[in-house]
Amino acid sequence: MHFSLNVPFACVKSLDAFELPEFAVLIGKNGVGKTRLLSGIQDGSIAVSGLPREDIEFFNFNSFRSGESRAASWGASEFHRQVVERYFTPSDGSPLVKVAESIFQETLDRFELSHDVERRHEFAEAIRSEIRSLPDFQVLATFGGDDAAVTSYSQALQRQVFKPLNSGGQKRRNVGKRLPTSVGNNQAACVSLAMKLGGKLPHELDRSDFLRASNYEGGTINNQLGALFTRYKVDQYHWALTEAEESDKSFRELMREYRQAERPPWETLRDVLDRMKDASADPGLFNFEFSDPEQDSLNYRNHRDYSFTTTFTNSVTGESYPVRDLSSGENILLSMCFAAFHKTMRRRQPGLVLLDEVDAVLHPSMIAALVAGLKEQFVDNGTPVIMATHSVTTVSLVDDDAIFRVSRSGGHVDVAKATKSEAVTDLSEGLATIDAGLRIAACESAAPITIMSEGKNALHLKRWAALFFPGKVDVFDKMTSATGKDQLASYARLLGLMETNSHFLFVWDCDARSVADAVRAQLDESDNVTAFAFSKRENKLAPKGIENMYDDEHLERFVTTATREVTGQSTRNMSGTDKTDFAEHVMAAGTKNYFKHYGQLVQVVQEILEKLTAA
Repeated sequence: MHFSLNVPFACVKSLDAFELPEFAVLIGKNGVGKTRLLSGIQDGSIAVSGLPREDIEFFNFNSFRSGESRAASWGASEFHRQVVERYFTPSDGSPLVKVAESIFQETLDRFELSHDVERRHEFAEAIRSEIRSLPDFQVLATFGGDDAAVTSYSQALQRQVFKPLNSGGQKRRNVGKRLPTSVGNNQAACVSLAMKLGGKLPHELDRSDFLRASNYEGGTINNQLGALFTRYKVDQYHWALTEAEESDKSFRELMREYRQAERPPWETLRDVLDRMKDASADPGLFNFEFSDPEQDSLNYRNHRDYSFTTTFTNSVTGESYPVRDLSSGENILLSMCFAAFHKTMRRRQPGLVLLDEVDAVLHPSMIAALVAGLKEQFVDNGTPVIMATHSVTTVSLVDDDAIFRVSRSGGHVDVAKATKSEAVTDLSEGLATIDAGLRIAACESAAPITIMSEGKNALHLKRWAALFFPGKVDVFDKMTSATGKDQLASYARLLGLMETNSHFLFVWDCDARSVADAVRAQLDESDNVTAFAFSKRENKLAPKGIENMYDDEHLERFVTTATREVTGQSTRNMSGTDKTDFAEHVMAAGTKNYFKHYGQLVQVVQEILEKLTAA
């Protein structure tokens, strides 16, 4: 794909043209303009060779938030039923599908195209081209330009097909300059959308094309399960009811026939969920089942009031909950499953998908599933994907030629190829480098154990390791300003999936025990990563943080005393500056007496060393 600056925008004043493969991952520090770059591609400020702007879709984390599994009933489907009846079986006059067929044949005869195969093919392709380029939810207008046959055909369609569709008040409400986001109550727009989604001329349409149009939401991501499932059941009932009037088959047989021709969406979704779970290699992922309306029966008494709401049930605990209670990661991956469903239904196949840090909340197994899903559902089917990320895991899982660094100097933005090793180093600020075979070489440590911890904790632990385990425990201290408890958890999960040249001991302080417990549960069988958190002590000077592990005699000089003017009451606590000063003091002058409450950590290190020696 070739990209070039069309017009300067926001912070991007100049940009050298660049090429990206079908699957590309963008890295770069915060503020260099990755999100702006993706937004510029979406809005046309950056041109993509051969790709119209309306075929580009942009998603960020908020795009994947599920709404309620809202109810959809007869009323939600009644409009499309009316369009189908009007188009195929009107109560008066010829069906519009037959009118469209007559217009097509009359145009062929008038312009002597009936017996000229090549010209007839060119004529039909010119019409299909106009249909394919039609914006979503727009009515097909008169077209043709210099082609007299195509112009005559489109004018006849307007007079005899589309104008009758919008008679009797069936006109779209005024939306001003805003682009429509649905067909509204515009029957002509519904027929036009069915033509576009099916890639068909108007006389080639069938009822299944209107089913796709009725389900179409205008975007790849749509996870309103209740509405989707309800529409299928209502449309199935409508179709069987209509067919029963002219068929000798029973209503039950017709319902089964519809099901065979139009596979239920819940079956497609379950297939994709299974593939996503296999790709993640995590047996705990997607540990839920969702309900479907398979056994619901519609009849003349209940069909107008029918609606269905999906619930999820945890396969392990048996707990049931609505779609809104799925985790952020499950929501994102479930949305990927919806993208696969929409593609299967020919509802939407975008020309380019842009993803802005949607992997930020995913642990490594989910990222593996996401990358595999993107490749299977989009890239392998001709839709390129560009993904901005800050995740070390993501870049470790993609091919070397997929990684590009975004950098900025003033108003000039540059997009250049980066190696996997460079990318991981950039994202982790020196935590690790990756070479062939995804082997992690961490901080060039020769010690059998490497400790990673939060922020300034590294200074405390570095002094402790030098006093108690010299040469056996190294402490990584190159990220003291960039390792929060959650970021530390992400690194632990990543390294738990890789081979390393040192055993990693991840250490959290007492107020992050839940994070350490979660990591420990996820990496229960890991041979190269251990998660540990200090137990909380009674300590009025330092109720939390690693300072909680120290006696008052060591903390006294680093405590700030504040007095409230109104009450005269004094409080003593450690500010951020106090904690930094204390960490630097421990690093420079701490003795073994300082670390008397580190006993649990000593025991964990000794157990690890024993296992490493035995191995």
